[in-house]
Amino acid sequence: MSPKTPLALALLLCALAPPAPAAKLKVPQQYPTINAAVAAAAAGDVVLVAKGVYAENVVVDGKADLRLKGSGMPLIKPVAAGDGLRINNSDRVTVAGFKIRGASARGIILTSSDDVTIRDCEVRDTGQEGIIAFIGSDHAFLVDNEVRESAGDGIAAYSYHAVVRGNRVLHGGSRGIVLAGWNCIAEDNVVKDMAGDGIHSGVIPTNLQTLVAGNRIDKVDHGIQILSGAAGMTVIGNRIRNTQAQGLLLEGGSHSILDNRVTKAHSTGIAANCSESVLASNRMTDCIGSGLIVAGDMNTVDHNRMIGSQGYGLGVPVGASDNLISANLAKKNGAYDLGNWAAPMANVFIDNHFKTIEP
Repeated sequence: MSPKTPLALALLLCALAPPAPAAKLKVPQQYPTINAAVAAAAAGDVVLVAKGVYAENVVVDGKADLRLKGSGMPLIKPVAAGDGLRINNSDRVTVAGFKIRGASARGIILTSSDDVTIRDCEVRDTGQEGIIAFIGSDHAFLVDNEVRESAGDGIAAYSYHAVVRGNRVLHGGSRGIVLAGWNCIAEDNVVKDMAGDGIHSGVIPTNLQTLVAGNRIDKVDHGIQILSGAAGMTVIGNRIRNTQAQGLLLEGGSHSILDNRVTKAHSTGIAANCSESVLASNRMTDCIGSGLIVAGDMNTVDHNRMIGSQGYGLGVPVGASDNLISANLAKKNGAYDLGNWAAPMANVFIDNHFKTIEP
């Protein structure tokens, strides 16, 4: 065996040496501003921000494996027009424990940044969206945040594989949560007092394979609206109350709409303008319009409950066809339990419980 040269030994020792420990950059003890600490941070570092008010528009640009952690919910108060916190061209960044108030544009914005986590933040009084992940910012993880009084959408994910979980979106001027990418998840969120829809999906074509589950939605326009660009959505276990329009408005196709509860919608509880979808075990109660309208084709409508609506319990309009409608119950509705205006034999009805039928 040939003896190792000093250079080779040095290289070997460097390869075997443990990585340098992550540095903790403290604001304001070591750095006067958050931006100064972010600029000095290397991959793997942690920026620790003490409680206080920080008058700056924070920018994270070209960073990787960086954590920004607030202690005592420090407040970022932008001093210039624009966004409160912008993360650009950065991957695997985590931001946790901050308040952001009064941004003229977005509270927090992600652009061209993958695997970013925003958690335990409070965003309030923004001129546009509260939190937004643009196209090209995939695998955004937006969890346990609170967004209030945003002039635009509360939380918007225009990216793939976004997770929007456990957030509270309140008192806003537009929609609560917007999902516009593939394989997104919106679950266990609270959306209340929004001028627009509670949850809105299908903004762009091919909005596919998204899960909307366990959300609580109250005092919005549509509770959940799925547009024609969406396919393969699973909407399960949501609780929707006091909507100005439909509780669920469904377009597109191949959806699974399961075990949702709609109460006191000021229009139809569920309006199914979709095709090749399953609507099962949903319950619509005390709607000002009808409980359930099935206007599409080739849907399976099974074991739903429509009770106490001022309109029809279940409505099947002209043009609806090839739907299997089975084991549904409608009662105590103001018009008829079933209104069926589709062509004779256009749909299949099996083992339903309707006391009153028109025509």
